Amino acid sequence: MANPSDVFKNTKAYFHALSKVNTEITQYVFESKYKTGHSVRINDIWADSVGYAETSTEADNFASANPTVVQKYVLQSLTEIPGSNGQGYYIDDGGEFIQSWISSTDVPHATTKDPSLGYEAKLYQSDNTFIPPTQGVFVIDYYAGIVLFEEGYTPADMGWGTPKITCYVYIGKRGASGGTIDLEYGDISSHYSNIINLGETKDVAVFSSALYRTFEFLLSVTDGETGKFFSSKIVAQHDDIDVEYNHFSLLGTKTVSFNVVLESNQVKIQATGLKNNQFVKAISHAVETSIASSSSTSSSSTSYSSLSSSSSTSA
Repeated sequence: MANPSDVFKNTKAYFHALSKVNTEITQYVFESKYKTGHSVRINDIWADSVGYAETSTEADNFASANPTVVQKYVLQSLTEIPGSNGQGYYIDDGGEFIQSWISSTDVPHATTKDPSLGYEAKLYQSDNTFIPPTQGVFVIDYYAGIVLFEEGYTPADMGWGTPKITCYVYIGKRGASGGTIDLEYGDISSHYSNIINLGETKDVAVFSSALYRTFEFLLSVTDGETGKFFSSKIVAQHDDIDVEYNHFSLLGTKTVSFNVVLESNQVKIQATGLKNNQFVKAISHAVETSIASSSSTSSSSTSYSSLSSSSSTSA
C-alpha cells in the first residue's frame, strides 16, 4: 500500500477526532452518516479504583497501600522495540511487555477534573539524569506502554544511552459487572494490606466518595503469630460531610480494629494492629452510586433501620 497523502490523513484524522467516518474527501462533518470509535475489550476495563494523586508522594502512598492495584517502576531500563530504529522503547519485565501505564488524565479529580500529576511518567538518561519534556522530541503512549522518539532525536542521537523510566502501572482487576444506571453491585475492589503490626494504622480499601454513597466491606484478618483469623462485616454510608458505619458478624478473636473515614474525596477503611504480624484482606462492594435517583436513595436509607443505633463503632 502506498503512503497516503497528507490531505487524506488529515481529513480522516479530523473526522475521527469528532467520532465520524469520512467517506468522501470533500464531505462535511455534518454530512457523515457513520460513527467511529475504538473497540474496547473486557480486559481493557480497569475494575479497581485508582486514587487521585496531585503529587508523586500521594501516588507512592496509594501504590504502597494498594500493591495489588498499582505497581511503581523506578528507574527501569527500557528495551528498544525491534525494528523501530531506536524510535520506540518499552518495559521488559522478565519477558513481559508492560502496558497500562497510569497517565495523569486517567485519574482526574472527582470535582475539578484536574489531572493526577503525581502519576506522570519521568524519563531518564542511562546515568539517571532526568530528561525534561522540553528536551529532545518524545511522547509517551501510556496505554501501549511505549516511549516514542522522533527520528533524529532517538536516545542514541541525543547521547542518552539506554533510557530509563519511572512510572506507575495498573495491575488490578479487569472487567465489568452488570447493574443498572442507578445501582452498581459486585466485587469491584479487593485490596491487600502489608503486614500490620501493633499500633500501626494503614488504609486497606479506598473508594471515591464522589462516585459511591454506600459501601459494604467484608474483612478478614490472619494472625501471623497463631495462624488464627477473625472476620467482620462493615456497612458504611456518607453524605459528603460525615460518614457513619456499623459492624456485623464479628467472628473470632479481635487482633485488628477498623475505622471508616471520609477525607480528600475518598472513603477509606483503616486497620490498626492490636498485635504484631497481622495480615488484613478487605473485599469491598460499592452498593449505591452517588448518581442514584431519589427513590433508590430512599430505599437504601430504609435498609439501615436494621442496623444498630450506634455508629462509628470499632470492631
